[in-house]
Amino acid sequence: MNAPSQASCAGTVKLLLIAAAALLLACNFLPVWSTAMESPQYHGEDTIVVKVYPGRVEGNLREVETLNQYIGVKLPLDAPELKGMTYAMAAFLVLVIGAVFLPPAIQKHALVGIFALMTISGAAGLGLLQYRLYELGHVRTRAIIGGVANFTPPVVGSMHLANFHVYTRLMSGGWAFAAVVLLTGIAVYLTHHDAPPMPSVPGRHHAASCQ
Repeated sequence: MNAPSQASCAGTVKLLLIAAAALLLACNFLPVWSTAMESPQYHGEDTIVVKVYPGRVEGNLREVETLNQYIGVKLPLDAPELKGMTYAMAAFLVLVIGAVFLPPAIQKHALVGIFALMTISGAAGLGLLQYRLYELGHVRTRAIIGGVANFTPPVVGSMHLANFHVYTRLMSGGWAFAAVVLLTGIAVYLTHHDAPPMPSVPGRHHAASCQ
């Protein structure tokens, strides 16, 4: 690949990493996941909503705790992974910004490691969230009312619980992190992808990748 093309590819990778860093910074202020509970008594503007952010949980927590006493469940508001998310986002931010300034030969290998860490962390986070949801519906205290079977809300989806319809979904912070993983993956592809064969031109040489 000639020098202008190589510089263009390196510039694209740099822009991808800067965009990923900006999204990682935003993730600290955006909700990652949420659940909403609707019933005949709680609907419309009165729908009970809980949102999970890195490091904290916000929403109608008092209403949820009151209702949860009736079926013997407790929100894991002190789960260590909540604070762990803030550290993970900070670590990824440092790694991505650092990768911007690495020499190309080192950058391509560093990006593979960063992409792998992000992918594993994202998958582990979803798995841990599903475990917490399982624990929520199975490790229960004495309930005020009986007859409510053990349950497991999905990470994304909906279910009926007593007279409530429960919705769960990823929020903007979760999708922003998914975009970070995608942008990092594209950067890995660009730094490793072999260029397609080019017609031979006398006096012109072609490199195998954007590096």
